[in-house]
Amino acid sequence: MTQGNGLPFNRYAWLTTHNSFARLGQQSRTGTPVIAPENQQDSVTGQLNVSATILLCFDGCGSSSTRSPVSRVARNRSPVAESKRVGRVRSFHRSDLLHLLLMHTALLPIQNGVRGLMLDMYDFENDIWLCHSFGGNCFNFTAFQPAIDVLKEIQLFLEANPSEVITIFIEDYVTSPKGLTKVFNASGLMKYWFPVERMPKNGGDWPLLRDMISRNERLLVFTSKAAKEASEGIAYEWRYVVENQYGDGGMEAGSCPNRAESLPMNAMSRSLVLMNHFPSNPDMATACKHNSAPLVSMLSTCHGSSANRWPNFIAVDFYKASAACHLSGWKDHLVAIPDLRSDGGGAPQATDIANGHLVCGCNSIAYCKVSHNSYSRSGTVSDGDCDLRSNLQCQTILICPLEQ
Repeated sequence: MTQGNGLPFNRYAWLTTHNSFARLGQQSRTGTPVIAPENQQDSVTGQLNVSATILLCFDGCGSSSTRSPVSRVARNRSPVAESKRVGRVRSFHRSDLLHLLLMHTALLPIQNGVRGLMLDMYDFENDIWLCHSFGGNCFNFTAFQPAIDVLKEIQLFLEANPSEVITIFIEDYVTSPKGLTKVFNASGLMKYWFPVERMPKNGGDWPLLRDMISRNERLLVFTSKAAKEASEGIAYEWRYVVENQYGDGGMEAGSCPNRAESLPMNAMSRSLVLMNHFPSNPDMATACKHNSAPLVSMLSTCHGSSANRWPNFIAVDFYKASAACHLSGWKDHLVAIPDLRSDGGGAPQATDIANGHLVCGCNSIAYCKVSHNSYSRSGTVSDGDCDLRSNLQCQTILICPLEQ
């Protein structure tokens, strides 16, 4: 993990995608055109393997063109060699980017990459499918693909990345006996399963992240059906998580109400906090705005509503879209340097902000001081826990991978 792993799991924040499977332009495996809403730009594999974030910092205020940039890379996944100018986005060839990095400050880790997935599962065609549907039923025109296909993508990622942890939130419409158990068994994911018996009750801390990794208990799965905790050993989400309202009701500035199934956001008997921030009707064009300054503002609002707890999961549509990444062709570039006049760095930046507060009490994970591969934190966080350069004017930049 790039952000350390020595704290309880509930002391980290994870970028989460709403309807992770509902990819733009995807054809249904049924052969029927999908007319259901689409929520993400790329495949689940693409979401998990998102490349990097750079934080450009400029001394003081004024024109950014007169300042010397300080560059920090978030993750160790290398950008590919080619990129080009797209619209208002300034892009570098890989050699230029490496030169930029080598010429400036030491690298600091910033968590990026999707680690929370929201999947809607239905009985369909004698199998379990991922559908974006209505009325509790899946139809040819709302069915995207069999669930096992995406679960196998997750299995391959966990196998290739032995220090990563993934959380799945299932909107559960499966009524077939042991339907979820069968599809998870077939996917090969059970060897990574975090057992419900080890999940903390009554708001206690979760195990240390490094212990979850060492035990290979790196997959958390929650269902929206309470009965399945007893019948299939799948955790009922709202026994462990408080969650704000989804859709338009969760995007009203200054308000962070709980969804109907959840206890109030300030219920301390639940140790995980999930913050939704996406409209009822997904729209790529407006996602750039929703995922920038309003998202960061909602972090603070939900923090206040959640007994001063920062969210552990930040769920959005079109997670790549933000005012800091004005992109017109996601396939056509890989390294995107945005217009510095944008008003926010998107969902990855919001996750970095939440992680900074959770891990070390700083305004971003980039400012947490590193000590022995984990971040220092005492019972009371002092200003000394934060990098002294935390007062620099900073701009988050996405390094966007190809569609997968």
